[in-house]
Amino acid sequence: SKATVSVLNCFITTRTMARVVLLCTVGALLLCPEDAAAITFNGTCSGSEVTCPTDGAEVDSCSEECSAYPVTDEDAGECIDRKVFGATHRARDIVAFVVWFLGAGMAMGAGVGGGGIFVPLGILLLGFQTKVATGLSQASIFGASTGGLIVNMRNRHPLANRPIIDLDMALFLSPMEMAGAVVGVLVQKALPEWVVILLMAVILGVTGVKTLRKGFDVRKKDAAAKEKTQAAAGDAPAQSEPAEGRPPPPVESVEVAMSDKGDNADGKEVESVGPSPATASPMVDAPAAAVDLSKVKGKEYSVQEWLDKDAATPYKKYAYLALLWCALFLLQVFKGGKGLKSALGEDVVPNCGAVYWLLLAAQFVWLFGFGAIMGRRLVNKGLRRQAAGVPMVQGDPTWDYAKCFFYAKWTFVAGIVAGLIGIGGGMVLGPLMLQMNILPQVSTATTATMVVLTSSSVAIMYITSGQVPIDYALTFMAVAFCGAVLGKSQLDKYVKKHNATYVLVFILATIILFASSVVLIAGGVKYSKRDWCFEGFNALC
Repeated sequence: SKATVSVLNCFITTRTMARVVLLCTVGALLLCPEDAAAITFNGTCSGSEVTCPTDGAEVDSCSEECSAYPVTDEDAGECIDRKVFGATHRARDIVAFVVWFLGAGMAMGAGVGGGGIFVPLGILLLGFQTKVATGLSQASIFGASTGGLIVNMRNRHPLANRPIIDLDMALFLSPMEMAGAVVGVLVQKALPEWVVILLMAVILGVTGVKTLRKGFDVRKKDAAAKEKTQAAAGDAPAQSEPAEGRPPPPVESVEVAMSDKGDNADGKEVESVGPSPATASPMVDAPAAAVDLSKVKGKEYSVQEWLDKDAATPYKKYAYLALLWCALFLLQVFKGGKGLKSALGEDVVPNCGAVYWLLLAAQFVWLFGFGAIMGRRLVNKGLRRQAAGVPMVQGDPTWDYAKCFFYAKWTFVAGIVAGLIGIGGGMVLGPLMLQMNILPQVSTATTATMVVLTSSSVAIMYITSGQVPIDYALTFMAVAFCGAVLGKSQLDKYVKKHNATYVLVFILATIILFASSVVLIAGGVKYSKRDWCFEGFNALC
């Protein structure tokens, strides 16, 4: 299928780009043999240990082995008790404060949490070690995604009278992405950091290029739709407000008009599709199809009842998301991870013991089971809507079991990539949804909602385990929250006013490509301080 070709092309490009990176690396070493001679590959590297002021001992992790001084100062080579906006690092903190505010607004507007830029900037700008920078990034993503969720919950679909977040799709794909992230984190434990850095640079680089190409395609479509709308308005101005009973204008002509007239950020003015046939509508009439509902569970509704259900606030679906999160978080707390010991005690749940693997298996059972139930619910709902003849709008996916399996599989792979390279998942899921031809406004809102689920539990574990200074975590979480609320609100207004959905895609591509470049720079700086000593592979347990 076309979607399969798109995904396969992405992975073929990934392989090609990996070869380019390898050739460039080998070429650089041949040109600089003195640097190549200095490179070593072993299990331990000099320069990775720092001094704990408490007893003068050399430690690998300040947060775990020097609790009174939990932050590593790699420049000084010692553990310190660093406070936000403290005298020694005030200038760095102020610059980071501004960068985090602006970055969170742009990232959440594009439907990503920003982990791909927060982690390397935490290393380069704030001077944190990778673990601390990752924990701070997760706290920032949690703040930004929460702010984005609040904005998205108040926004409406640009072409229909319903919420902009596709919660049915989120309920189905979120468990698949979470399950993949669990696998990715497991694999990451065995990989040395330099391998993760290379993987992150290659994967994000390829994804960014593909997303940039998609942005140019969306821009062409936006321009074509705008020209058709202007031509239609010039030929027959009266058709913009058709009388009752008159067929609505073509879908392409109305899409722009509806995007321009969409509700404002507080949801008070909604001029999108309503149930009244007297208003212009971008919906495509779908006469009732002959669908066998004998094996389909669920109540049958009329077209009007379906439209009314679409327009209502989906409290039940939000409750399902909360249930998914709570159950997974409890299992994670019992199992332990991210530096947090099991709530049941190390005697009951020793690392890599039988109970540990049992709880890990329970996570997969819960996630795959929840996803399977929501997938079946999604297909059944589609069949019932098709039987009733409910109209669709541009970007509405039609679900069957084959498509569910296909996108569940690739979302699981996207989750593995996200867990492997340490990002929230939006940078991988966003482009995947664009390949599904989901509207950019809907895809960004839906992926941002999914990011909340993945980042929140991880952020809580990082903070409670003491791996991140709590004042830094809370401060930058609040900064990211405010930046996301303001930035996303303003960006949504701009997109609606100018009908520039391609802007969202270009911002997403820019963030991904920027993250790919910065992570390489951060990795180079880190290993130059270690005299280009590269760690070996680690044991899984």
